[in-house]
Amino acid sequence: MHIQQDPQITKILKDKLVNLVKANQRKPDGKYHVSDLLNPRFAYFNQQMNYLDAQDDDVYMFLPGIAFHKIIQEAFGVEMAEKEVTLEDIVGTVDIMGVQFLEIKTSRKYTIPEAPDEHYVSQFEKYLAMAGRLSGHIVVIYFVAGRDASGSKPSALEIRSWKVTITPEEAREIKNNLLEARNQLNLAIKTKNPSILPLCWVFKCGNVYKDVVTRLCPFYSDCKPAMGQDIRYPLPELKRVLGNKMSRRSEATNPRGNNDKEYKETKTEIKYQYPWFKTH
Repeated sequence: MHIQQDPQITKILKDKLVNLVKANQRKPDGKYHVSDLLNPRFAYFNQQMNYLDAQDDDVYMFLPGIAFHKIIQEAFGVEMAEKEVTLEDIVGTVDIMGVQFLEIKTSRKYTIPEAPDEHYVSQFEKYLAMAGRLSGHIVVIYFVAGRDASGSKPSALEIRSWKVTITPEEAREIKNNLLEARNQLNLAIKTKNPSILPLCWVFKCGNVYKDVVTRLCPFYSDCKPAMGQDIRYPLPELKRVLGNKMSRRSEATNPRGNNDKEYKETKTEIKYQYPWFKTH
């Protein structure tokens, strides 16, 4: 018996996966998607560049999430999967919407946090408000949980869910903020002035591993992301920010205000300034 790697077959498989994902990318539809409003500068430049295809490295990063989404959606019933919610010309897609209202995420974090990442919550609260729901669940699949940086501990797949609750008053505020963000993005496109837009979540700018930039937004040089105290350009600044493990917009560009991430931890609850977030 003789066994050897076959790079040709590997390349064929990778190419087919990349082509499949790109073929199913969201096509321009003249609407504003929640993801656009969460990352307005990326949305602006993507529109100006006639909607670039996803980069191959990003596709490889997406594959586990795509696979886990499909499995969970089949488990709950595909008739409840990928349901669209709207607010005027703003649209969002809920992973599971029926008796259960779920947003599915995957994470490569080794350690499971007390609360889901803030950008998960920021997206999900908007889906809740747009759908007229006051509660739902964020489900996160940690598929390398328990592993350490040295690789001396084996990883194990872990699933966690958090219940997110908002009040009717908060739902109205969220919808008003969405409409304001839409108007701001529309104005930037019409005036060709992206500098009026807040920065995207910092992970959209790129990734850094051991002081090496492993991924960079295709619009980084055009955007030159910097606003107030949130300086991510040039590259040494981005490496500094990512090296500090920032996973959110800075206070300077946070539409909720400077105290959004200040919270108290207890064994059962994490309280943000707005008390809409509870863990269960």
